[in-house]
Amino acid sequence: MALCSSTFIKLGRSQAKALGVPALPILEVPHPFGLKTKEEIKEIAQDCLQQIEHYLQFGTTHAIPPVPKN
Repeated sequence: MALCSSTFIKLGRSQAKALGVPALPILEVPHPFGLKTKEEIKEIAQDCLQQIEHYLQFGTTHAIPPVPKN
């Protein structure tokens, strides 16, 4: 599983495919990440944790609510 900001998600998927793992689950976080407050970062982290739990339980990233793009 990889973590990628929204601006670079296409690049992340392209790289995963080029490296032979086209189905690599990629968690997308809002961009720019560096301008978020500490509280916003905590919320994003909680959303990512929910997505990771879903993937571990169901083995897929389909039907996972996306991380909000605040």
